[in-house]
Amino acid sequence: QTGVLLVKKKTKQYIDDFSDNYRVTKVNVDENTDLVDTFEVKALPTIILMDDGEELDRVVGSVTESQVIDKLNLEKG
Repeated sequence: QTGVLLVKKKTKQYIDDFSDNYRVTKVNVDENTDLVDTFEVKALPTIILMDDGEELDRVVGSVTESQVIDKLNLEKG
């Protein structure tokens, strides 16, 4: 199962929309600076698409839900 790491202050919509098919994790960047460093998060929001611990792709900045869905569909393809 592909995991989605969401580093964003307001992720409720994504969690609600994607948690049935993906593992969705919200990370508080102020409390988890080690993850920020590990994944080299430079801007918020950052969405990191992962599979078995390997980064497949990422989306940085404000994006629409349809853009996220397009990325997820490409990764499933």
